[in-house]
Amino acid sequence: MFAWLSRMLWRKKPPAIRTLDDLTAALKSGAINAHVYREGEVQVADLFAETDLSLMERKKVMLRSFGSPAGIRMYVHRSCASAYVEQLPADRTVFEPHTEEWTPADLIGRYRDVTHCDHCRREFLPSDEGYIAYWVVSREEMRLLEEVQREQSPDTPAEPGAAPDSGGK
Repeated sequence: MFAWLSRMLWRKKPPAIRTLDDLTAALKSGAINAHVYREGEVQVADLFAETDLSLMERKKVMLRSFGSPAGIRMYVHRSCASAYVEQLPADRTVFEPHTEEWTPADLIGRYRDVTHCDHCRREFLPSDEGYIAYWVVSREEMRLLEEVQREQSPDTPAEPGAAPDSGGK
């Protein structure tokens, strides 16, 4: 019993984790360990277990690393697009950078589970005028993404490839 308490009291503070690269480095170095456990038939690894990060901070790490919020792809007929967006629940929104347009020739048969419109439930047919694929996310994820982008903006130059100001020389 005292060995466990001693380890907890002398445990070093985990390194700062801001991206998945930081997390990977901390795991590889042994500074932190993943916790592995079972949930029913599934084995789960919690890589963040010893990081002392809250759920919100963990989500921010993922947003910094991937640059887009977690969501679900929803496919609708082009004619259903505006009605679909209008009927989204208040806590959901569309992540515009991941919105895609598809032709029937490109979409039909490409994915086994994409066969019907997620708005009107009609089957996708070769005679359709086209489809819109929306990336639907929670408004909370969007708020966190905006927060992460604000945190990162002072560190990035105004234009890609722009050199820092040299003082007018």
